Amino acid sequence: MLNNATFVGRASGHSMQGVGIFDGDLLVIDRALKPKQNDVIVAVLNGVYVCKLADLKNNALVSANAD
Repeated sequence: MLNNATFVGRASGHSMQGVGIFDGDLLVIDRALKPKQNDVIVAVLNGVYVCKLADLKNNALVSANAD
């Protein structure tokens, strides 16, 4: 069941393959959850949605692809 804080988006690209998220996958995004270290998150970076790992200790967004 989706609520006002839950959205569905589609992944685009290859940066998250290391955690099993592939180009074209559907993402369920719940804005009500607080991110923890190394959680997969969807963020807005320079006006563009990105799916990355949250490195809260270093205040960084990290890709999950060695390339």
